[in-house]
Amino acid sequence: MDMNTIQLQTDGSVWYNIDTAIGGFQFTIDGGATVSGGTGGDAGNAGFVVQGSGTTLLGFSFTGSSVSAGCGTLTELTLSGDATGLSGIVFSDNNGNALSINYYIECESDIFDCAGVCDGTAVEDCAGLCGGSAVIDECGVCDGPGIADGACDCNGSILDCAGECAGDAIVDECGVCNGDGVLDGACDCDGNVLDCAGECGGLVNDSDNDSICDDVDTCPLDALDDADGDGVCG
Repeated sequence: MDMNTIQLQTDGSVWYNIDTAIGGFQFTIDGGATVSGGTGGDAGNAGFVVQGSGTTLLGFSFTGSSVSAGCGTLTELTLSGDATGLSGIVFSDNNGNALSINYYIECESDIFDCAGVCDGTAVEDCAGLCGGSAVIDECGVCDGPGIADGACDCNGSILDCAGECAGDAIVDECGVCNGDGVLDGACDCDGNVLDCAGECGGLVNDSDNDSICDDVDTCPLDALDDADGDGVCG
């Protein structure tokens, strides 16, 4: 048996291999059997009272005696029914300090999973829970939510209009991704300019450059606009 373990035998005796003197112990009988008490063994030799009730066994000393460190038979249980093992194991030394004692399971490979099952498949998840389901998410966080809906990375960035995560491309005023927008001098996305009347893409000109639009200019081709008043342009 491994150090600091106990094991229930088919005849009801409890074997132990413990490197610290035992001041008291308690454990639960597994498998549906009940226990009415324990007798003999090194606990009996040390004057321990070993009481059983239901599936729980308790061993202690009224005089402060202890079971010496070592190995042997701790006690012999009086059982009703078939017992398969022991659990809920609690041991303490003479000062009441807890001892870490495990149930010994014979395993040919000597390989136990995190649940203590010989050749078992249970493993600890990222949170340290045996058989748990927590996993490392895509952002490296145990049991984390991963990349948020609508985001493209773990920093909460989003795709720009060019499909680049955290990019700076935007849709310009002409609806073009990363476009130049309305060109200098133009009045719309088609490259049109304002006509003489201030209409974008309009057809009204000022042919004689006299700052009077042709549609209202008396003499659209004469900058002097009949300066002599004879009613004749030019």
